[in-house]
Amino acid sequence: MNLTSLKNSWRRTASLTVKETRQLMRDKSSIAMGLLLPLLLIFIFGYGISLDLTDAKVAVFNQSPGKVTNAIVEGFRGSSYITPFPVKSMKEAETLFDDGKVRGIVVFPQNFQADLMNQKAKIQIIVYGVDTTSANSLQNYVQQSV
Repeated sequence: MNLTSLKNSWRRTASLTVKETRQLMRDKSSIAMGLLLPLLLIFIFGYGISLDLTDAKVAVFNQSPGKVTNAIVEGFRGSSYITPFPVKSMKEAETLFDDGKVRGIVVFPQNFQADLMNQKAKIQIIVYGVDTTSANSLQNYVQQSV
């Protein structure tokens, strides 16, 4: 490609750009489509769609009742993200989970408080994993609350 054809290529590109700019300025609907619709989409996705999890009901099966676990459950109650639902047995928790009445199960094992003193405490968190975004959010909220 020689220098004159390169200049002509840039000249054609500049002419086409000027022509298209004039056409856009004449057609007001094109301006609306090019500017207003993207702004509308930003507004809808920015404010209209929220992926925050709020008021998620969680069954709490506490096999180690005491001050520590009660404080953790009270911390769940103080959160706008988690609503604890105390249950008496794992079977009851599983039934609520299967019926869709709770979105997760938190299980405090029998030796939780003793393990906590030894820094080996673990809890079990079971979440409904079909909606992975909500499941991960719920798991993170529970872990941060503990």
